[in-house]
Amino acid sequence: MAEYDVVVVGGGPSGATAAEDLARSGRKVALLDKAGRIKPCGGAIPPRLIADFDIPDDFLVAKITTARMISPTGRRVDIPIENGFVGMVDREDFDEFLRERAAGAGAVRLTGTYLRIDRDATGSAVVYRDKVSGEETRLTQEEALAEREAFMQRRQQQMQAQQQQEAQANSEAGEAFLAQNADRDGVMVTDSGLQYRVIEEGEGDSPAAEDRVTVHYKGTLIDGTQFDSSYDRGEPATFALNQVIPGWTEGLQLMSEGAKYEFFIPSELAYGEQGRPGPIGPNATLIFEVELLEVADSASQE
Repeated sequence: MAEYDVVVVGGGPSGATAAEDLARSGRKVALLDKAGRIKPCGGAIPPRLIADFDIPDDFLVAKITTARMISPTGRRVDIPIENGFVGMVDREDFDEFLRERAAGAGAVRLTGTYLRIDRDATGSAVVYRDKVSGEETRLTQEEALAEREAFMQRRQQQMQAQQQQEAQANSEAGEAFLAQNADRDGVMVTDSGLQYRVIEEGEGDSPAAEDRVTVHYKGTLIDGTQFDSSYDRGEPATFALNQVIPGWTEGLQLMSEGAKYEFFIPSELAYGEQGRPGPIGPNATLIFEVELLEVADSASQE
């Protein structure tokens, strides 16, 4: 018989969030839920909870900025929502997302209807009716682990399929962008496929691949999403030029101290098929605006 610290009954937002928090705190948790049962109680989430619970923006199907009050006489008054908006979610997708996140944190997912708790000399056991077999099931270690393994396999397959779709979409969008961008006035294209535009030329030294450089920069995706900026941090970045993505290593060697360039970097010269955690997906084309402040050769750093 499995021994759990907690069995959470109900996989709605409260239950799934509780299961995740308990699992992350080191508790041994089982999450028992009726699959396919979505409570029709709406899905409104204020901005504070969106941030606190790290809810991805693509789960918001709408952002409500105004509440309308209607009196019995038909008079209508629009009231602006405090803090900007309330996010609306599709409960069918959102609730499953929370349950999957709980499982990712270590909770064991089980599907069925809670019946009772049996107590005897050996302890207590949760008894539920399994959704597939329809039989009463005691929460055993073997059954729980088998359910968790099956879920993790399904989840891995879903994530791989999603990554492949995203990689294909990013690759096609990047190729189209670079093809059009290459025809812009002032855009140069190197043999590797790197594209760049001179914003301002410099008069100082140019770095070699082994040198250390100090730069200010801003990085965006082709849709304008900013993912990094030394300007926003309030201080420049210093690094060895041979320890960054190939597009940077090649591009900065074209610059002189004091220069400012814009680089358009194909995915194969950036983070490739793997991408990076956060906004930079697989096969993403990147845009950097770079200001070369200082070059220090590798010998001076030894």
